[in-house]
Amino acid sequence: MPIESTSPQLPSDPLATDGWIGTPEFPGYRANNVVVRLDHEPQVDPEHLYFHLLLLDANGQLQDNHSGPCLALARHQSLPERIRFVRVVAELV
Repeated sequence: MPIESTSPQLPSDPLATDGWIGTPEFPGYRANNVVVRLDHEPQVDPEHLYFHLLLLDANGQLQDNHSGPCLALARHQSLPERIRFVRVVAELV
């Protein structure tokens, strides 16, 4: 599988510091240079959502990333719980 298909989309404006990204079903949030996003990867783990944590440099380019099944958030979690989760994680990191 190509890397591009599994990588979350970054905000188009590298200078934007906060805001919602992703989709309503799989939300993401950017807090300064940290991006947290949930995704759908049932072939990796059918019970949990897939989690992306990205660290961006000053130019908005990818500096570091950690991705994998999110054992803290089951696939059946409600949309408000998903939204709260990504925002809290982004702001804490």
